[in-house]
Amino acid sequence: MKGSENKKKARLIAMIVLHLIVVVVTAYAVQSFFSVGGDGNMDVAGAVAFRYFTVDSNIFAGLSSLILMVCAARQLMGLENPGWIRVLSLAATTSVALTFMTVMLFLGPFVYGYALMFVGVSFFMHLTTPLMEIVSFVWLESVGAKRIKRRYMVLGVIPMLAYGVVYMTMVVFLKKWPDFYAFNVGGRFWLSIILMTTLTAGIAFGLGLSANLVAKKTRESEL
Repeated sequence: MKGSENKKKARLIAMIVLHLIVVVVTAYAVQSFFSVGGDGNMDVAGAVAFRYFTVDSNIFAGLSSLILMVCAARQLMGLENPGWIRVLSLAATTSVALTFMTVMLFLGPFVYGYALMFVGVSFFMHLTTPLMEIVSFVWLESVGAKRIKRRYMVLGVIPMLAYGVVYMTMVVFLKKWPDFYAFNVGGRFWLSIILMTTLTAGIAFGLGLSANLVAKKTRESEL
Protein backbone atom coordinates (compact mmCIF):
# COMPACT_ATOMS: atom_id res chain seq x y z
CA MET A 1 0.00 0.00 0.00
CA LYS A 2 2.80 2.40 0.89
CA GLY A 3 4.52 1.74 -2.43
CA SER A 4 1.28 2.47 -4.27
CA GLU A 5 0.83 5.74 -2.41
CA ASN A 6 4.40 6.77 -3.21
CA LYS A 7 3.84 6.06 -6.90
CA LYS A 8 0.65 8.10 -6.87
CA LYS A 9 2.41 10.99 -5.16
CA ALA A 10 5.31 10.86 -7.62
CA ARG A 11 2.89 10.82 -10.57
CA LEU A 12 0.97 13.83 -9.28
CA ILE A 13 4.16 15.77 -8.61
CA ALA A 14 5.36 14.95 -12.13
CA MET A 15 2.02 16.19 -13.45
CA ILE A 16 2.39 19.47 -11.56
CA VAL A 17 5.95 19.99 -12.81
CA LEU A 18 5.04 19.18 -16.40
CA HIS A 19 2.09 21.55 -16.45
CA LEU A 20 4.11 24.26 -14.73
CA ILE A 21 6.60 24.00 -17.60
CA VAL A 22 3.73 24.34 -20.09
CA VAL A 23 2.45 27.46 -18.30
CA VAL A 24 5.89 29.10 -18.15
CA VAL A 25 6.79 28.26 -21.75
CA THR A 26 3.40 29.45 -23.03
CA ALA A 27 3.66 32.74 -21.14
CA TYR A 28 7.17 33.26 -22.50
CA ALA A 29 6.13 32.45 -26.06
CA VAL A 30 3.11 34.78 -26.02
CA GLN A 31 4.98 37.72 -24.49
CA SER A 32 7.78 37.30 -27.04
CA PHE A 33 5.39 38.39 -29.81
CA PHE A 34 5.00 41.71 -27.98
CA SER A 35 8.62 42.15 -26.89
CA VAL A 36 10.71 40.96 -29.86
CA GLY A 37 8.19 39.72 -32.40
CA GLY A 38 7.64 36.28 -33.85
CA ASP A 39 9.68 34.34 -36.37
CA GLY A 40 9.42 31.42 -38.76
CA ASN A 41 5.94 31.04 -40.21
CA MET A 42 4.60 33.40 -37.51
CA ASP A 43 6.75 36.44 -38.29
CA VAL A 44 4.34 38.94 -36.76
CA ALA A 45 4.27 41.26 -33.76
CA GLY A 46 1.76 42.07 -31.05
CA ALA A 47 -1.87 41.00 -31.03
CA VAL A 48 -1.66 39.84 -34.66
CA ALA A 49 -0.22 36.61 -33.22
CA PHE A 50 -3.65 35.68 -31.90
CA ARG A 51 -4.88 35.01 -35.42
CA TYR A 52 -2.82 31.79 -35.43
CA PHE A 53 -4.41 28.59 -34.13
CA THR A 54 -0.98 27.60 -32.86
CA VAL A 55 -0.93 30.53 -30.44
CA ASP A 56 -4.58 30.16 -29.45
CA SER A 57 -4.31 26.42 -28.84
CA ASN A 58 -1.18 26.88 -26.74
CA ILE A 59 -2.89 29.53 -24.64
CA PHE A 60 -5.80 27.13 -24.17
CA ALA A 61 -3.33 24.44 -23.10
CA GLY A 62 -1.62 26.89 -20.73
CA LEU A 63 -4.88 27.85 -19.04
CA SER A 64 -5.89 24.20 -18.84
CA SER A 65 -2.51 23.42 -17.28
CA LEU A 66 -3.12 25.97 -14.52
CA ILE A 67 -6.36 24.20 -13.64
CA LEU A 68 -4.76 20.77 -13.83
CA MET A 69 -2.00 21.86 -11.46
CA VAL A 70 -4.66 22.78 -8.91
CA CYS A 71 -6.40 19.46 -9.54
CA ALA A 72 -3.18 17.54 -8.95
CA ALA A 73 -2.60 19.45 -5.71
CA ARG A 74 -6.15 18.57 -4.61
CA GLN A 75 -5.47 14.91 -5.30
CA LEU A 76 -2.31 15.09 -3.20
CA MET A 77 -4.58 16.20 -0.37
CA GLY A 78 -6.93 13.29 -0.98
CA LEU A 79 -9.66 15.33 -2.69
CA GLU A 80 -11.62 14.32 -5.80
CA ASN A 81 -11.91 16.48 -8.92
CA PRO A 82 -15.05 17.05 -11.01
CA GLY A 83 -15.46 14.93 -14.13
CA TRP A 84 -15.49 17.90 -16.52
CA ILE A 85 -11.78 18.37 -15.85
CA ARG A 86 -11.07 15.30 -17.98
CA VAL A 87 -13.08 16.71 -20.88
CA LEU A 88 -11.34 20.09 -20.59
CA SER A 89 -7.95 18.40 -20.65
CA LEU A 90 -8.97 16.30 -23.65
CA ALA A 91 -10.07 19.40 -25.58
CA ALA A 92 -6.85 21.28 -24.77
CA THR A 93 -4.65 18.30 -25.60
CA THR A 94 -6.53 17.68 -28.85
CA SER A 95 -6.02 21.32 -29.86
CA VAL A 96 -2.24 21.35 -29.43
CA ALA A 97 -1.96 17.82 -30.84
CA LEU A 98 -3.76 19.13 -33.94
CA THR A 99 -1.16 21.90 -34.19
CA PHE A 100 1.60 19.28 -34.03
CA MET A 101 -0.01 16.99 -36.61
CA THR A 102 -0.75 19.85 -39.01
CA VAL A 103 2.87 20.94 -38.86
CA MET A 104 4.24 17.44 -39.30
CA LEU A 105 1.87 16.30 -42.06
CA PHE A 106 1.11 19.49 -44.01
CA LEU A 107 2.75 22.81 -43.18
CA GLY A 108 6.23 21.35 -42.69
CA PRO A 109 6.52 19.18 -45.79
CA PHE A 110 4.33 21.14 -48.23
CA VAL A 111 4.06 24.82 -47.27
CA TYR A 112 6.85 26.34 -45.15
CA GLY A 113 9.44 23.61 -44.63
CA TYR A 114 10.27 22.12 -41.23
CA ALA A 115 13.06 24.61 -40.51
CA LEU A 116 10.62 27.51 -40.27
CA MET A 117 8.18 25.49 -38.18
CA PHE A 118 10.60 24.84 -35.32
CA VAL A 119 12.54 28.10 -35.09
CA GLY A 120 12.38 30.26 -31.95
CA VAL A 121 9.30 29.89 -29.77
CA SER A 122 7.65 27.86 -32.52
CA PHE A 123 9.78 24.97 -31.31
CA PHE A 124 7.84 24.99 -28.05
CA MET A 125 4.40 25.69 -29.49
CA HIS A 126 4.66 23.25 -32.39
CA LEU A 127 6.54 20.45 -30.66
CA THR A 128 7.33 20.37 -26.94
CA THR A 129 4.05 21.66 -25.53
CA PRO A 130 1.90 19.29 -27.63
CA LEU A 131 4.07 16.31 -26.64
CA MET A 132 3.99 17.25 -22.95
CA GLU A 133 0.23 17.64 -23.04
CA ILE A 134 -0.18 14.24 -24.68
CA VAL A 135 2.07 12.56 -22.13
CA SER A 136 0.19 14.17 -19.27
CA PHE A 137 -3.30 13.41 -20.55
CA VAL A 138 -2.71 9.80 -21.56
CA TRP A 139 -0.22 8.56 -18.97
CA LEU A 140 -0.30 10.87 -15.93
CA GLU A 141 -3.86 12.11 -15.64
CA SER A 142 -5.51 8.85 -16.69
CA VAL A 143 -4.11 6.62 -13.95
CA GLY A 144 -6.97 5.97 -11.55
CA ALA A 145 -9.23 8.36 -13.46
CA LYS A 146 -12.77 7.81 -14.66
CA ARG A 147 -13.22 6.61 -18.22
CA ILE A 148 -14.55 9.07 -20.77
CA LYS A 149 -17.63 8.20 -22.79
CA ARG A 150 -17.27 8.58 -26.52
CA ARG A 151 -19.94 11.25 -26.75
CA TYR A 152 -17.74 13.51 -24.62
CA MET A 153 -14.75 12.92 -26.89
CA VAL A 154 -16.62 14.75 -29.65
CA LEU A 155 -16.25 17.94 -27.58
CA GLY A 156 -12.55 17.90 -28.39
CA VAL A 157 -13.42 19.06 -31.91
CA ILE A 158 -15.18 22.26 -30.77
CA PRO A 159 -12.07 24.54 -30.47
CA MET A 160 -11.00 23.67 -34.02
CA LEU A 161 -14.51 24.23 -35.42
CA ALA A 162 -14.79 27.60 -33.65
CA TYR A 163 -11.42 28.70 -35.02
CA GLY A 164 -12.28 27.31 -38.45
CA VAL A 165 -15.37 29.52 -38.66
CA VAL A 166 -13.28 32.60 -37.83
CA TYR A 167 -10.47 31.62 -40.21
CA MET A 168 -12.70 30.98 -43.19
CA THR A 169 -14.70 34.14 -42.51
CA MET A 170 -11.58 36.31 -42.36
CA VAL A 171 -9.74 34.59 -45.24
CA VAL A 172 -12.43 33.49 -47.68
CA PHE A 173 -15.35 35.84 -47.19
CA LEU A 174 -14.01 39.09 -45.74
CA LYS A 175 -10.48 38.67 -47.12
CA LYS A 176 -8.99 40.44 -44.09
CA TRP A 177 -6.33 37.80 -43.41
CA PRO A 178 -3.85 36.15 -45.78
CA ASP A 179 -4.32 32.42 -46.23
CA PHE A 180 -1.31 31.65 -44.01
CA TYR A 181 -2.40 28.03 -43.50
CA ALA A 182 -2.93 27.49 -47.24
CA PHE A 183 -6.38 26.03 -46.54
CA ASN A 184 -7.99 27.88 -49.46
CA VAL A 185 -5.52 27.08 -52.23
CA GLY A 186 -7.48 26.71 -55.45
CA GLY A 187 -10.63 27.78 -53.63
CA ARG A 188 -10.86 24.39 -51.95
CA PHE A 189 -11.65 25.62 -48.43
CA TRP A 190 -14.52 23.13 -48.28
CA LEU A 191 -12.03 20.26 -48.64
CA SER A 192 -9.88 21.73 -45.88
CA ILE A 193 -12.92 21.84 -43.59
CA ILE A 194 -13.64 18.17 -44.19
CA LEU A 195 -10.02 17.08 -43.76
CA MET A 196 -9.34 19.17 -40.64
CA THR A 197 -12.58 18.10 -38.97
CA THR A 198 -11.79 14.46 -39.70
CA LEU A 199 -8.21 14.81 -38.44
CA THR A 200 -9.30 16.59 -35.26
CA ALA A 201 -11.98 14.01 -34.52
CA GLY A 202 -9.43 11.25 -35.08
CA ILE A 203 -7.03 12.90 -32.64
CA ALA A 204 -9.74 13.45 -30.01
CA PHE A 205 -10.97 9.86 -30.17
CA GLY A 206 -7.42 8.49 -30.37
CA LEU A 207 -6.42 10.38 -27.23
CA GLY A 208 -9.66 9.53 -25.43
CA LEU A 209 -9.49 5.81 -26.19
CA SER A 210 -5.79 5.64 -25.32
CA ALA A 211 -6.46 7.36 -21.99
CA ASN A 212 -9.34 4.97 -21.33
CA LEU A 213 -7.03 1.99 -21.80
CA VAL A 214 -4.81 3.38 -19.06
CA ALA A 215 -7.80 4.18 -16.83
CA LYS A 216 -9.27 0.69 -17.33
CA LYS A 217 -6.30 -0.90 -15.62
CA THR A 218 -6.93 1.02 -12.44
CA ARG A 219 -10.62 1.86 -12.24
CA GLU A 220 -13.72 0.45 -13.92
CA SER A 221 -15.97 3.46 -13.31
CA GLU A 222 -17.26 5.62 -16.14
CA LEU A 223 -17.76 9.36 -16.59
